[in-house]
Amino acid sequence: GSELVAVDAAKGISLNVKGTNATGIIALAGGGTIEDADSSFLTLQGNYAHNEGVNNTYAIVDASEKVKEQDSDKAKRSKITNANKVEVATDDHSKEVAIAGAATGSSGTKFMVGGAIATNTTEVKAADGEGTTAAQQHNIAALNNTDITVVTQTAADKISKISTTAKDDSSKFAMAIGASISKNEGTYISADGDVANNNLYITTRAEMLNSNIVDRALTTEEQAQQAQLTEDEKKNQPKQYSAQVELKADSDATLVTTADTIAFNKGNAVLGMGIANNNSHLDTEAVLQGETVQKQEGTVYENGKIQAESLTVSAMSKNRVTNVGIGIVGGLTSNTAFTFTGAGNVSVNDITNNTKAIVNSAEIYTA
Repeated sequence: GSELVAVDAAKGISLNVKGTNATGIIALAGGGTIEDADSSFLTLQGNYAHNEGVNNTYAIVDASEKVKEQDSDKAKRSKITNANKVEVATDDHSKEVAIAGAATGSSGTKFMVGGAIATNTTEVKAADGEGTTAAQQHNIAALNNTDITVVTQTAADKISKISTTAKDDSSKFAMAIGASISKNEGTYISADGDVANNNLYITTRAEMLNSNIVDRALTTEEQAQQAQLTEDEKKNQPKQYSAQVELKADSDATLVTTADTIAFNKGNAVLGMGIANNNSHLDTEAVLQGETVQKQEGTVYENGKIQAESLTVSAMSKNRVTNVGIGIVGGLTSNTAFTFTGAGNVSVNDITNNTKAIVNSAEIYTA
């Protein structure tokens, strides 16, 4: 738990905590096999490009770890006194790219097979080493367990601003492309298969948990000025809080997969298959939450008191998911006994995205 106090109570203090993720990650795999011997039996080519794991972004103001205090566990809260501006923000504009390409060519190989796989995934190996588990990637801006006293502004155009914002405009691109080409009628099968996959579990979250934002107490001089007002003047004087409080989570991520295959044969059979898949679990959350305790007089708000000129809690998702599968196959032969040409492409978007703006157990005063 940290404590910040403005030297000049009238001017206040500004605090900016920002986490920016501009990581660029590239996995590139490519290769080709060319066979020029008519007696060759088999030509193979395969390439695999893979990005795995989480790439987290955090900006957090919070209490300290729990410490012993009078034989009980209690976390020391953070405190900001006479705040003029407090900004806690994250911005994830990282880029992940996986590209795999494979090519096979022959003038007479009997069997030709090529393939490429490109994936981006947040899945990681399970703790026991067996299989994988879906790990959550986090982009979190948090102003938690903090007591903030804002500068009381006297001019209408002067407002203290307290904000927590989490923004995701990252991109994930997976591309698999392959070609299998034979110019000899002695080739029995020319086949190519490609797979591109994004498998992502990402949470973008802005939160204020158990924090208090209140106007500072009036100075002696200000109290004297208030005391000179008549009762009618006091009644007609509107209560004006001095803080604009904003809590925003904005997800504007881009997911692209493309699987493209080309197969051509002058022999007997030509096969091509491309599979492109986006498995998207993108959650966007803005959460304002206090805590309550049960006492003899009933439920009492313990933390989560907000005095604000305005309060905004917003969660927005503008994610773009694009999936492309292209297959081209061709056969040209004078062999009338058996000829087969086949192509198949699968494009799938499996989406489980949630967007939530939540206010829970908070004590809010606005004017």
